[in-house]
Amino acid sequence: MQQQISTLLVELGIPVHLQGYTYLKDAISLALMDNRYLHKMTSLLYPTIACRNQTTWQRVERSIRSAIIRAFEQKNERLSE
Repeated sequence: MQQQISTLLVELGIPVHLQGYTYLKDAISLALMDNRYLHKMTSLLYPTIACRNQTTWQRVERSIRSAIIRAFEQKNERLSE
């Protein structure tokens, strides 16, 4: 399952070197195991990932958001070329 998630994120253009990529992999894995994580992102998902990585839930959220924004920007750059 981890390989499939990695492949999906790469296909979506999420840069592998960003911390948000790792957090997204964790988030997707958790959500696939229990969909409650999708309904309680700030109170359950982000804190769980933060605890696993010894960081804060705010940093997890920001890293994920930044990775997604970066992927959209790269896709837009490629489309405008």
